[in-house]
Amino acid sequence: FSLLKEGSGDEEEVDYSVLGNSNVIKFKGRTRRNTKRSIYCSPDAGMEKITEHIENGNIEGNTVVIHGGGNDIRTMNTEKLMKLYKNAIEKVTSRGKRCIISGILPRLKESPYWSSRAIGINNRVQEICKAKQGVMYIDNWDRFYNNRRFYSDDGIHLNKQGSDMLSMLMDEKVQVNTNLEIRRQRIDAT
Repeated sequence: FSLLKEGSGDEEEVDYSVLGNSNVIKFKGRTRRNTKRSIYCSPDAGMEKITEHIENGNIEGNTVVIHGGGNDIRTMNTEKLMKLYKNAIEKVTSRGKRCIISGILPRLKESPYWSSRAIGINNRVQEICKAKQGVMYIDNWDRFYNNRRFYSDDGIHLNKQGSDMLSMLMDEKVQVNTNLEIRRQRIDAT
């Protein structure tokens, strides 16, 4: 994984980190809401590589957003992939950080079999996220499904517009998760 940095201002406190594959490579370190984030990107990252980075790498901020798994559908059985998602979530939360899983994006030029597996995996990951406090899931499927304006010509990678949309969805979910945690802390304090 390589950390994508932007110009100056790196000494500021980071609000959250994004770990992902090539679909996060165009993300900016500062969001539209002026939130500071670190982007850790490995273009062909699967969940094994993401989990290794969580365990061994530097992760900044109070929240970690994970976007991966799509590249694993062709090469890994579902049960192994589910264990990797669970392991990644556990490693993030055991470090005292909130975790958000960004669901696998649909692909325009994939087989119905690939799409069926991706939907099944997304559904199972969403259930895992619901069962664990402080963990959220971003369901990207409907927004990106068959939406050609978000994809480059290969039908797999996002173009600028698609990257901006995914970035915005992640940032919104981080804000919701942060606000919920603040409310939960206030309730616990009373």
